[in-house]
Amino acid sequence: MAGQLLQSQASSSTRPFHVSSRTLSNSSTASPVPITPVQRVSAQEEGDKITSENLRKVLRKVPFPVVIVSTNSPTDPTQRRGITVSSFTSISLQPIPLIAFCVKLPSRASVALHESNQFVVQFLAEDQIAHSVAFSSSVAPPKEVTKRLAQDKDIEALVQEAGEQTLINGDKTPNGTSPSPSHVTTQDELDPFDVLGHHVDPESNLPVLDNTLGAIRCKPHRVLTVGDHEMWIGHVEKVLYGDIPGDPDQEKPLLYHDRSYRKVGRRIV
Repeated sequence: MAGQLLQSQASSSTRPFHVSSRTLSNSSTASPVPITPVQRVSAQEEGDKITSENLRKVLRKVPFPVVIVSTNSPTDPTQRRGITVSSFTSISLQPIPLIAFCVKLPSRASVALHESNQFVVQFLAEDQIAHSVAFSSSVAPPKEVTKRLAQDKDIEALVQEAGEQTLINGDKTPNGTSPSPSHVTTQDELDPFDVLGHHVDPESNLPVLDNTLGAIRCKPHRVLTVGDHEMWIGHVEKVLYGDIPGDPDQEKPLLYHDRSYRKVGRRIV
């Protein structure tokens, strides 16, 4: 008897599991439980995040020149656009002169540059912080800059309006959406080109700021999408001004270093 019982238990343990019609009926009426996918961060992604933050800290120790890239609408040259960038660099002089800078994606700057297909790069002097702020983001400038800008009511008002009517790196509207690429300056808004002073290049109809250290006119040589930025490589067609040597003590560039504006120090050698 014991042997028959053991044999019966053994045989039942090897039978496949059977689901009755009642079990299926009950399970079919049960509400499905949503499964939330687990977001896993790879070791590589985590490492890149840490490296990016460390790189940011290192780059704060390196000064960058401050330049303004200007362009306009190909159908209406009076619709001028400008953007402050600190990512400018020269690439080569031979066989063709090439420069480069970056703009954030998405941005109205990218849209305007693609539409125009030409631009001017202007190099700011150490006393042209107002130029940088006027074409930069709507974030309030440092207190030291605000004090200097407050000396001129037009410039002070211009800074307040800068985020509304200029092209800025990675700019956003108040609700966090991407900005419209078809913004038009109204009569109530200040045009930074008019306030700061500019003239029109007769060959290209591009706006050129007055009294900067120098200005060069470029055509796009290549545009590369890298991460969340576009790298614009420009072919320098003409040096508009600034190629005549001047007094190095009087012509000092504006620099951006450690999240603040700086100027060149004394000569070492």
